[in-house]
Amino acid sequence: MDTVSGISSNNVTQLGIQNIMKQWKSDFQKLADALQSGNISAAQAAFSDLQQLKNNAPKPPSDSSTNTIEDDFAALAKALQSGDLDVAKKAFATLQKDMEALQTSHHRHHRPPQDSDNEVTQNSAADSSSDTGSSSDNLA
Repeated sequence: MDTVSGISSNNVTQLGIQNIMKQWKSDFQKLADALQSGNISAAQAAFSDLQQLKNNAPKPPSDSSTNTIEDDFAALAKALQSGDLDVAKKAFATLQKDMEALQTSHHRHHRPPQDSDNEVTQNSAADSSSDTGSSSDNLA
């Protein structure tokens, strides 16, 4: 593994991704605030910053959910370019909803077992032991 001044390239990459995500959240919030206040020029500027960041960021693997985000992004770009604030607000809301769904879906694949999962396992184990207990009672 390559190191630069004692920092592995993996750590550098991770720091870069963290910085991109931090900037993305900041720019996304600026866009939300501009749309909420009705400031179309500020929304266009914030969107331009997001677009530049998006174009320079590592590309995720393509699937139907990333294609949906791309479509949402394009719809928002079109609305902002035309200066239609109402359509831009709707496009932004759709983008936000789809991004949250994507994030939720991603976290669901990597989540640790929930208490309800453990409860089912514990109940199954309790059922098995009670079955075993009753059969051993019959043997005695």
